Amino acid sequence: MNNSLTSIRYLPGKKGEVWKYLEYHKINVFYAYDYEQLYDKENAFILLIDITTFIALIIGGFGIFAFSVFFAESRKKEVALRKINGSSKWEIQMIFHRQFLKLTVFAFILTLPPGYFLLQGWLEKFAYRSPVSWYIFPGILLACLTVVYLIVTWQTQRIASINPIECLKEE
Repeated sequence: MNNSLTSIRYLPGKKGEVWKYLEYHKINVFYAYDYEQLYDKENAFILLIDITTFIALIIGGFGIFAFSVFFAESRKKEVALRKINGSSKWEIQMIFHRQFLKLTVFAFILTLPPGYFLLQGWLEKFAYRSPVSWYIFPGILLACLTVVYLIVTWQTQRIASINPIECLKEE
C-alpha cells in the first residue's frame, strides 16, 4: 500500500486535460483546489485599480496641461520682456519648471504617508506577505516629475518661441 501524496501543477487552461489524463490512468484524486479562485477578487480589484489609474493619469495630465497653458498665457508679457532683456529659452524654461516641479514634489510628499499605509494594509491581507519596498516611491516620484517636465516643456517651448514684439503689441 502506497500512502504517498503528489501535488500536480498545471498550466492555466489545461485543467480539463489533466483531469482526463488522471481518470484515464485511474489515478485517484482526493483533493483538487483551484487556487486561482482565491485571488479572483484581487484580480478584479487590480483591474479596477488599473482602469482608475489610467483615467486619473489622463485627467491629471489634462489638468497639468491646462494649468501650464494658463500659467504661460498669464505670464506671456513677462516672458517677452525677459527675452528682450536677453534671457535664453533655457532660463525662461527654468522659471516655469521650478514652480511646477516644486508643486509636484509637494503633492508627492503630501500623498506619501497615506499611500504607504494603504499599500501596507492591502499587502497584509495576502497569505504570502511581502514588505513595501522603499524604491517604489522614488520611482513614482520620478515618473510624476517626468510627466510634468514633459508637459511644461512643451508649453514653455511654445511661449518662449513667440516673437516678443508681437506679444507686446497685443497688450
